[in-house]
Amino acid sequence: MCMQLKIGESMSGFRLIEEQTISEIGGIGRVFEHEKSGVRVVSLKNQDPHQVFAMGFQTLPMDETGAAHIVEHAVCCASKHYPLKETFVALGQGSICTTMNACTYPDMTIYYAASPHEEDLMGVAKVYLDLVFHPLIYEKSDYFKQEGWHYHVEEDGNLSYSGVVYHEMEGEYAEAITHLENQKQKALFPDTPYRYDSGGLPEAIPNLTEEAFLAFHQKYYQGSNCIIILYGDGNLKDQLHYLNENGLQQVPKGDYKAILPCQEPFKALQRRTAYYPVEVEEEAETLICLSFVIGDSSDQDLRLSFEVLEHMLLRSAASPLLKTLVIEEELGVSLSDGGYDTSRKQPVFTITLKGCEEEAGMQFESSVFRVLRTLVKEGIPKDLIEASLQTLAFELKEVDASYEPIGIQYSEMVLSSCFYGQGTFEPLYYEKAFEKLNELRHEGYFETLIEKYLLNNPHSLCMTLIPSEALGRANEEQKIKILEVAKSAMTKAQFQKLIQDNKRLKNEQLIENTKEGLGLLPHLTKRQMPKLLKVPKLEQLTLEDCEVLIEEADTKDIAYIHFLFNARGVPQEDLPYLGILAHLFTYVGTETKDYVAIENTINTHTGGIHSAIHAYHLFNEDGYSPIFKVSCKVLTEALGAFEALMTDLFLNTTFKEKAKIKEALGHMV
Repeated sequence: MCMQLKIGESMSGFRLIEEQTISEIGGIGRVFEHEKSGVRVVSLKNQDPHQVFAMGFQTLPMDETGAAHIVEHAVCCASKHYPLKETFVALGQGSICTTMNACTYPDMTIYYAASPHEEDLMGVAKVYLDLVFHPLIYEKSDYFKQEGWHYHVEEDGNLSYSGVVYHEMEGEYAEAITHLENQKQKALFPDTPYRYDSGGLPEAIPNLTEEAFLAFHQKYYQGSNCIIILYGDGNLKDQLHYLNENGLQQVPKGDYKAILPCQEPFKALQRRTAYYPVEVEEEAETLICLSFVIGDSSDQDLRLSFEVLEHMLLRSAASPLLKTLVIEEELGVSLSDGGYDTSRKQPVFTITLKGCEEEAGMQFESSVFRVLRTLVKEGIPKDLIEASLQTLAFELKEVDASYEPIGIQYSEMVLSSCFYGQGTFEPLYYEKAFEKLNELRHEGYFETLIEKYLLNNPHSLCMTLIPSEALGRANEEQKIKILEVAKSAMTKAQFQKLIQDNKRLKNEQLIENTKEGLGLLPHLTKRQMPKLLKVPKLEQLTLEDCEVLIEEADTKDIAYIHFLFNARGVPQEDLPYLGILAHLFTYVGTETKDYVAIENTINTHTGGIHSAIHAYHLFNEDGYSPIFKVSCKVLTEALGAFEALMTDLFLNTTFKEKAKIKEALGHMV
C-alpha cells in the first residue's frame, strides 16, 4: 500500500500521528490512534511475507498473586462471540499460523500470532480482540478457578490446591534460578512493581480473589492501554479497515494512563542472603550473584554496549571472569545464568555463579571486582573486544528467527518502548549506535563502562541463595495448616458443593467443541489455502569424494553450512562419548591455538559453530543412523578465514586443557 495520508489525517477511524523510515527493518514505521477506542496501532511495513499481529497491554503486578498471568490464561478460554471450550487452542487448530501465543512479562501482557497468509492472520486478530476485550470471565467463575486456582478434594478428603497457573508456577519455582530472580528483583526494586513476580508465587496465588482478578482485567484491558502491532507486507489500508469493522468499534476506551515509577538508586552495594526450599536429601545448589541496575532502557548506545559486554564477560569461552571464577579458582561450575536483562524499564546486568559453596560469597565478590579492576587498568584484550563486536554485528544482521518470527521480536521491542514512555521506534534504530561502538572500541570505551556501571555503581546487589530443607518442611507444613483451616471453616453443605464443583470442572474438560461451535471461528477455505509449498532446490556436487548439497536462498550474505559425519561405525555403547565430544568441540584448543584464541577466532569470523549428535531415519530401511553434525553460519566475505578455521578445528583439535574440559563437563551435569 502506498500511504497517502499526512500526519493528523484519518482513515477507517484511525488518525495517523507519526511516520518514519526505518532502514534497519527495510521499511516504514507508522503510528495510528483509533479515534473511538483509543487503541494505538503501530505499523512496521516492509516486504517480509511472514506477517505478524501482536496486541499488548501494560499490566503492572500489584502483589505476587499472579493476577496478570491468570487473566492472560482465562481470557483465552472463551468470549462473547466465541463461547467455546479453550477457544485459543481451537483457533490454532484451524489456522495456518506459524505461531500463536500469549505471554505475561514483568510489566506487560502480549497476545500474538504470525502467518504467511494475511486473511488467516486477520481472522485470528478478530478472535483475539473479542477474547481480550469481551471474555466470559464475568459470566462464569469457572475460568478463574480452572486457570487460576481452586480447592481440590483429594481421595482421603483433604484439600489441596489446583489450577493451571498454580501448577505452572509450582514448576517454575522448582528451579533455584527462579527463586534467585525473585529475591533479586525484590532487593533491587523495593519501591516499584518489579518487586513482584507477575507470574505469581505458588504460595501467594491462593490469596487472589475472583473480585481482584476481575478488577485487574477491568483496570488494564482498556483501549487507552492497548497497542496493536502490524508487521510485514500486508495491505495496511485493508488491515486498518478490518480492525475498525471487526472489533475496535466495541472496545471501551477507558482512561488508563501508563505510570511506571523508577527505583531511586541505592547509596551503596547491598549484600543479602536468601534461602529457597528443597526437599529432604534433594541434591541442591547454592547460587551467588552480583547485579547492577544499568541506566534506562531508552539509551540505545548503552543497551548495545552492554550487549557487547555481556558477551565479553559472560558468554564467551574466553571470558576473563569465567577463566578466573570457574577454571582457576573453581568457585562454581557455571556463569551461564547471568546476563543483561532489558525486560524492564531499568535494565539489570547480573553475574551469576552456579554450583558453589555457601561460604564462597565474599571470595566471589572479591574475585569479580578484582578481575574487573584489572580489565579497566590493563585494558580488555583487543581480540576479545573484536570478537564480541563481531558477534553482535552478526546477530543484528541476521535477527535470528529460529525461536520466534522476526516481527514478534520487533513487536516486543516496540511495545516495551511505548509502555516505558519512550520513542515508539527507538529500539529499532541500532545502526548509528553500532557504528559509534566500532569507532570507540579501542579508546577505552568499554573499560569506562565497566568502571562506571559495575565498579562504581551503588545501585547494586550481592546475593547468596542457599538451599534449605528446613524451609521446605516449614512451607509444606504451613500449606497443610492453611488448607486444614480452610476445610474446617466450611459447612458440610459447602464441602459437598466443593466436591460437586470438582467433578463438574473435571467433566467439562472432557467435553468436545461441537461442529457448530467450531464453525464460529474464522477459517480458510480450500480455495484460499496456498496452492504450492516452497520446495528447496538442491544442487548436488562431489568435491574431493565429499558429497555437497547446495541450496540458494536470500540470507543477507550469510552462508549456513552443515558438516554431517556418519557415525554408524561407532558402537552403541560409545555413543554417549560422542555426545561429550560434540559438547567439547570448539570449546577446547588446537595444536596452533589455545581455547581463548579459538573462541575469539570463531566469534570474529563466524556467527557461531555448534555441534551435536542427531539420529536420522534411514531411507527405505528400518532403524536410524547417528550423525555427528557441525552447524556453522558465516558471512560470505569471511569464507576464506572460515576455511582455515574449520581445517584447524577438524584436523588439529586437542584435549589437553584439563581445567577447561572439567569446566565444560560441569555444564552437562
